[in-house]
Amino acid sequence: MARQSTKRKGPKKAQPFVESPKIVVVDDDPGVLRLLTRLLQKKYEVTAFSSAKEALKFLRAEQVDVIISDYMMAGMDGIQFIQKTLELAPDAKRIITTGFYDVETVVASINEAQIDFFLTKPLNSDGLYQAVDKMWSNRLLQKERDLLAAQNHEMVKELKAFNKKLEGTVKERTTSLTGTNRKLKKALQEIENKNRALTLLNESLNVLATVDPLTSLYNRREFLNRLTLEWDRYQRHKRPFALIMADIDHFKLVNDTYGHECGDFVLRDIADLMRKQKRRNDVVCRYGGEEFMLLLPETRLKPAFKVAESLRNLVAEFDFRCKKHQLHVRISLGLAGMEEHNPESEADLVLIADQGLYRAKNEGRNRTIVIEKINSRKIKLKGGG
Repeated sequence: MARQSTKRKGPKKAQPFVESPKIVVVDDDPGVLRLLTRLLQKKYEVTAFSSAKEALKFLRAEQVDVIISDYMMAGMDGIQFIQKTLELAPDAKRIITTGFYDVETVVASINEAQIDFFLTKPLNSDGLYQAVDKMWSNRLLQKERDLLAAQNHEMVKELKAFNKKLEGTVKERTTSLTGTNRKLKKALQEIENKNRALTLLNESLNVLATVDPLTSLYNRREFLNRLTLEWDRYQRHKRPFALIMADIDHFKLVNDTYGHECGDFVLRDIADLMRKQKRRNDVVCRYGGEEFMLLLPETRLKPAFKVAESLRNLVAEFDFRCKKHQLHVRISLGLAGMEEHNPESEADLVLIADQGLYRAKNEGRNRTIVIEKINSRKIKLKGGG
């Protein structure tokens, strides 16, 4: 079976989402493919393929919401297939089905192919529907991602409490069991541990995708998501916001002189300073390398300049130390204000802050520069500190 397209049948019922997601399913096992198609077509619009190449051809012409692929397939495995879909369907959510329980391989696959969910075989309808509904819900409710860390924390506590209670119950009931029963208990415990690890892994995927591992700040991907939200809010309600782009002066010299370990110490210390300096609703991220970005909601350019100068002075006065070395670290900053600069796009606003930072570097570093955008092609100096 190369391709099968089905639509949801039966009486209309109230749905939790605005529409049904479009799903592509790929599995080279005909039996598994028929099972997946039969289960999914009860609720969703499904197009099924037994060939990864045929599915890629389809994705070049059609937009879909969820992609479900088997992990082990002949010719092109699931990870290779999912990687090829990143460009064809960048907004789709991706689910891998697998009978393979190696958690280390699962973690590696997240970084390689940006997998959103893993389903273990044998499959069942409840688990499958839960996974698809969750992926679709995540796509519609991206603003709720900030609650994920707190939810994960509570889930871990519940799992530990459940596991403790379960262990006590099992211990109590297995006192009189034979050696065969003890082996069964061990096998069941191993399965539960693997399932628990996969559950926690799935719930942590959004955190892994949004946080920089070195500084624990948001990463560039999450900053761009937050910038889009603020941009849209400004278009609807004209609520001001500002950007601050900061870069560590002579950071290469720190790495070359004291080593990359000390460079990492500096990055983490500056991240801590920014985290302590920010207000509750401000967003701080590591934009790339030694660059940081601050998104300041409800803030115009003049108070944003004061925030930038305060941060610049805080860094200049901080006692950076690594391996008994005292390091003298400074930063340069560029600013952009949505209301004052009135950019044509989000990228244009980032460019204004970047040009201010570039000018601060050329002016001698350790300073804050604000530039004025004349038009989309011409920028000139407005002021500095």
